[in-house]
Amino acid sequence: MQERVPEFYPSEPDVLQDLPEYYRDSLVDCYNEKLNEVHACSNVVELPMPSIEEVAERAQLLVRSYEIMESMGWEPEIVIETNSLRSEQWDALLSGHKVGITDASSQGIFRNWKDSSLLNQERLGNDTWWDVSVINATDKPAVRSNTKSMIQPMTQEEKKFISALLNVPVEEIPTGLTDILRPSFETYCSFQLGRLLKGKIPIDANHTCTIGKEKIEVNTSGLSQCLTWTNNEISSCATKTINEITGLRPTLRVRDLKYLSMLV
Repeated sequence: MQERVPEFYPSEPDVLQDLPEYYRDSLVDCYNEKLNEVHACSNVVELPMPSIEEVAERAQLLVRSYEIMESMGWEPEIVIETNSLRSEQWDALLSGHKVGITDASSQGIFRNWKDSSLLNQERLGNDTWWDVSVINATDKPAVRSNTKSMIQPMTQEEKKFISALLNVPVEEIPTGLTDILRPSFETYCSFQLGRLLKGKIPIDANHTCTIGKEKIEVNTSGLSQCLTWTNNEISSCATKTINEITGLRPTLRVRDLKYLSMLV
């Protein structure tokens, strides 16, 4: 049993007072889980840990996103994600955990990725070591994809979300937002790590793939934009296997929200 670190309890009533009670409770739970994650992973890498005030300042920007996701049945969860780690650090962080109630141990990532490569790595040059996201936390992606193309147009569900979030008609949604509601590599890894540390089965463990932001070069199979959990590791669905099991897992980070707000 891993030693748990002391939990945070808001001692100042104004620290989180502007957040709805249900959201505040979820955020405090997420923050305490992140504290334990940082403690549990300290032998692998020293993860950055923002203050609760810093987290709350960013998280309050996602309250409306969280509420809209809930109304659409997307079962959102808050993620305090870690950014700018090297691939081998993520591999180490995600290795050696008991997977659910099985005796199996997690094996990390990149087992079928060519030279551990990620293309279009938007995190490169990013000077922010952490961010706050809300992610669709269902085992299978909430929005199914019905195309085998790697260029995934926005679905009607995504358009409805953006329309409600920006308070603009669907036809006035800015163009070029194809990947805005898809999890980044860091968001996906951070969420999966949190589930492993809580003893939960990772998402996408039942033969589903989540379409992410970045393109991944897969050995002998070309490019893929799909992340999955298979053989107790984070892997990628090859382009040729994209089918009805592939889906869109609505996700929004604070920096994505800021980008959206500049477009309207």
